[in-house]
Amino acid sequence: MTPEPVVDLGDSLEDRAEFAQQLSDLLACLDEIFEDPGLTSLRLSKRPHPAVRLYDHISHYIQIKQFPFEDEREYVASVMTLMLDQATWAIPGRTRTILDQIEDPEARRHVARTVREVLKFDDIMAELTFWGWLRQAGFTAKLLEASGLPDIVVDGPRQFWAEVKRISTDDNPRRARDVIKKANKQLKNASLDAAGVLFLHVRRVSLTPMSDEVPPDVQPFVDEAMRELGAQQSRSVSHVFVMWDDAAMRDNRDGFYCQYVARRQCVVLKHKHPRAELPIDPEAIRIGSTVLLTVFYPARKALTVSALTNQAVAVSAPSAIDFTEQFFTDNAFPEGVRRDRAAEGLRNPDALAAFEFDDLRVLLATRSITSDRSSYITLVVASQIGNGVVAISGAFKVFGSQSELDDIRKDPLKAFTTLIDRYGLEIQLCGFQGEFFPAVTAEIPEGESVPIIGVPQEQSLSMCVLGQRVDSGPSHIVRFVWVYAIKTDDYRRAVRARRP
Repeated sequence: MTPEPVVDLGDSLEDRAEFAQQLSDLLACLDEIFEDPGLTSLRLSKRPHPAVRLYDHISHYIQIKQFPFEDEREYVASVMTLMLDQATWAIPGRTRTILDQIEDPEARRHVARTVREVLKFDDIMAELTFWGWLRQAGFTAKLLEASGLPDIVVDGPRQFWAEVKRISTDDNPRRARDVIKKANKQLKNASLDAAGVLFLHVRRVSLTPMSDEVPPDVQPFVDEAMRELGAQQSRSVSHVFVMWDDAAMRDNRDGFYCQYVARRQCVVLKHKHPRAELPIDPEAIRIGSTVLLTVFYPARKALTVSALTNQAVAVSAPSAIDFTEQFFTDNAFPEGVRRDRAAEGLRNPDALAAFEFDDLRVLLATRSITSDRSSYITLVVASQIGNGVVAISGAFKVFGSQSELDDIRKDPLKAFTTLIDRYGLEIQLCGFQGEFFPAVTAEIPEGESVPIIGVPQEQSLSMCVLGQRVDSGPSHIVRFVWVYAIKTDDYRRAVRARRP
C-alpha cells in the first residue's frame, strides 16, 4: 500500500508563517490555472463562480488567521476540500505552472477553458487531483481530452487507463452504477485489451467525523458499485476506487485556536469478471491524504464562579450610598425592594462579600427579614469604582425554607447564585453562553463584526452590567464585569406569591 501522505499545514502555533505561505501557494495555483491573477476577470461573470468564493475564503484566512465566527464550519469545509484536491498537484517549489505540466495540448486547452464553467469546475478539480496522485505515486500519467475516451492514460510496460467521476451523497445511489457504465464505454473505446480503472469521488454534504469504516451516507453508493461489478457487465472497469472525505476537530480554546483535520479515504472494489487484469497492484494507486487547518481565535477568557475566591477582598460596610437608575426600574412594582430597605441591607448587613476587578469592586450584602407571612433574605448588589461612592444597582427578595434562608444569609455569593439558578436567563457574551459572568475579557479583531451581547428577544428580562471597558488598538480588548440577566416576570411572580 502506498503510504498516506500527510500535508502538514500548521501543526502548532509556531507554524503560522509557514502555513500562511502554503495557503498563499494555493492561491497562486488558482491564479495559474485560471491565468487570471486574483480571479479579476472571473469576478465579472454574471453567475458566481465557486473558485472566487474559495479564493476569498483563503485570502480572508491568510490575512487574519480566522474565519467569520458564524460561518466557520462552512468556510473550513470548503477550504479543506480544496486542500485535499490540490495536495496532489499544487506542489510548492514547482518550476512549471499547472497548465504547463499538462503535456497534451488539447487537454491543456480543455482544462483552461472548462475550469471557467461554473458547473464543470468541480469535475476539472477532480481530474487534476487524480492525475496528480498517479504522478506522485511514480506513474507516467497524462491528462487527455478526446471525445469518448477516458481522462487519463498511464504509460508503462503495460498501459492502462483511468476515468474520473465526482458525484454527491445528495444523488440517488444508483448514480454510482450509471457512472460506472459510462466509464466502461470510455475505457472500452480506449482499448479492448487494456485494463481500466474508475476513480469515483463521493462528495459529502458536509465533513463528518472520522471513521475507519465506510460511512453510512457513502455505503449505498459502494453497494451499488459492487452490484455493477459483480455481474457480466462494465467489464472494462477492472477496479473502482470509491473515495470520500471525513474530518475531526481538536478544540483548544485555552490556547485560542482549533485544529481541523480532513482526510481522503478510499475503498478499492474489484470487478468479478474483468476484461483484463490491472497490470499493477491496485494498492499502489489507492488514494489517501490528510490536511490540517489551524483556526486561531481572538483571545477570550471568562472567570468562573468557583474562581471568584481569588478576587475576594475584605471591606467594611459603606456609609455613603447612591442608587443607579436600574435599581428603581427593576423594583418598580408594589412588592419590590424599597430604597430604604436596600440601603439598610448594605449599611448593616448580616453578611458582606466583596470582589475586586482592577479598579472596580463588586459588593454583595444579605439581610434577613422576618415576617409573619413569610420570611426572606434581602440581597443587595452594588459596585464601587476606585474610592468613589458605592452605587446600588440591584436588590432582590430571596424566599425559601428557614434552613435555606439561614444558609444563604451567611453567604452573599451563595444567595446571589441561588437567585441566578432560580431566575437567571441564558445570554451570550463575546462568544460565551451562560446566565452569569463574573468577568469576561475578549479580543475583537479590527474590522470584525462580532456580536458582543446577545439576549433572547421574546423574554421579559432585566440585564445588568456592573463594569465595561474598551481598550482600543489594532484589536479592541473588551472587558466586562458582573454580567447577568433575570427573567423579570418569573422573579416578580415569585415575590408576589412570597415563595421561591
